[in-house]
Amino acid sequence: PGRYSFTYLTAMYTTSASHALGGEFMGEAGNFYDGWNLQFVNHIAGIKGLLTLSTKTSFSAFIQYNTAISKFVTNIRLRWNPREGNDFYIVYNEGLNSNIRREVPYLPYSIGRTVLLKYTYTFRLQKH
Repeated sequence: PGRYSFTYLTAMYTTSASHALGGEFMGEAGNFYDGWNLQFVNHIAGIKGLLTLSTKTSFSAFIQYNTAISKFVTNIRLRWNPREGNDFYIVYNEGLNSNIRREVPYLPYSIGRTVLLKYTYTFRLQKH
């Protein structure tokens, strides 16, 4: 019981999202009870891509790896635009453990998988 105060410094650097390759870096350091705490909390690497097959069809993918939890996350999406204001998507998401032996009992290789069909319709309200 009692009051405790800690002093720490956080520094962050983020690259521009307009570039093909980017990142965000963060670190913390400071006192903690009777010692020091120095952290570089997590490393996340990702890659994304977009392939436009035509004016009506595109394919995009995003793959990310998180070192703190040893997992890959994927998102793959196919978009079809039959006419202006209408979009149909087929989306595939999956999470994968890259270190299944980090816990006992061992973790499953796949942590979840989703296939999603999505249709959007944009309409315009007109004033009379």
